[in-house]
Amino acid sequence: FCRAQEKRLPTEAEWEKAARGTDGRRHPWGNGEESINRKIKEQEMRSGGKGTFAVGSVQEDVSPYGVSDVAGNAWEWVKDWYAQDYYVLGPSRDPQGPLRGSFRVFRSGDWSQPPPEMHLSYRGWDEMTYWGPTLGFRCAADAPQ
Repeated sequence: FCRAQEKRLPTEAEWEKAARGTDGRRHPWGNGEESINRKIKEQEMRSGGKGTFAVGSVQEDVSPYGVSDVAGNAWEWVKDWYAQDYYVLGPSRDPQGPLRGSFRVFRSGDWSQPPPEMHLSYRGWDEMTYWGPTLGFRCAADAPQ
């Protein structure tokens, strides 16, 4: 799908920066745990406790870069292969993830997850054949030169 749009999946580092901004916040709307609890309650009301909600319907769920719905709507696949220690051992600037692996990374946490999995730093992973109603993706493009 992304290729058909002349785009691609974001790297894990791109996804995290777009979601957290330059100040490294835990959630797009701030750092406090009370904010995540409020978000969960709002989401349950909006979706009737049954799934994702319409893109852009939660105004607080917008990152400092203007990216909507980056926390708690659906898990999102990213380009990177999973390696638990990659971000300790890999480059500190613009890491691209391992060249190969058995699992791909997804980020965000879906609407049914407990609060710790809705932190923007939380990483999930699975085989690329995994799919379900709580897993999606977003396309990315290179910034103009």
